[in-house]
Amino acid sequence: MKIVALVGMAGSGKSEVARYFEKNGYNRIRFGDITDIEVKKRGLPLNEANELIVREQLRKRARYGGLCQTEFAPYRSGPAKI
Repeated sequence: MKIVALVGMAGSGKSEVARYFEKNGYNRIRFGDITDIEVKKRGLPLNEANELIVREQLRKRARYGGLCQTEFAPYRSGPAKI
């Protein structure tokens, strides 16, 4: 299995590179998907304000460092469907 991590400032082109990898057979796991899924579960509109509120609540619940370990569990079998 190959894992490629894309990091960078906002607007640096991470999404463009991710789309390239997806077109070439890679699965995409986006950290923001966790927040998007939770916002939708709560029946809230998907917007920046709700994403911020939910993201901060998730971080507090998971004690920051644990967010990846607890919230990424659904991804272990492949990318989540949003």
